[in-house]
Amino acid sequence: MDYKTRVNVLLEGVSKRLGFALKFDEKGGTCHFRDNASQRHYVLEVLEHHDMLYIYCPLLEVPADKRETFFHFLLTLNLHGLMTRHAFVGLDEVKNLIVMSYSFPIDLLNETLLFNMIVNFTSSAEKVYSILDNFLKSNSYVKGMGLSRRNDVAKISKFKMRI
Repeated sequence: MDYKTRVNVLLEGVSKRLGFALKFDEKGGTCHFRDNASQRHYVLEVLEHHDMLYIYCPLLEVPADKRETFFHFLLTLNLHGLMTRHAFVGLDEVKNLIVMSYSFPIDLLNETLLFNMIVNFTSSAEKVYSILDNFLKSNSYVKGMGLSRRNDVAKISKFKMRI
């Protein structure tokens, strides 16, 4: 059984547990779904000749102003994967979007792991979106990220940052 077929079979069982249908599109390698509460768009994908399952979600557009301050905060948030449950937050330069992504080896995947991966990833994406949205609305962003904001990020993180 190829990787796409294997994941599609697992998605059938996960769909029953989640209460909505998850299945690859006609091309066979991409599954799109939305979170009912936020309407955020998620993608599960198996690339041709890859043994990994990718899940990702566009979070927001890169702000036009104070980009350095925003990216500084984003990199701080991304450190060690603590705030993202080991997913990565990155830049899609083509679409000018901040995207959160996670990958997992298909050979190790089972229905329970896939279910937990989807639930945890969507929860983490909502949390990261909220943190980024709050930051963009904060005085720290308006003024530029100073010492006090760095301390705020350190409080959120499980590691203490040295300043």
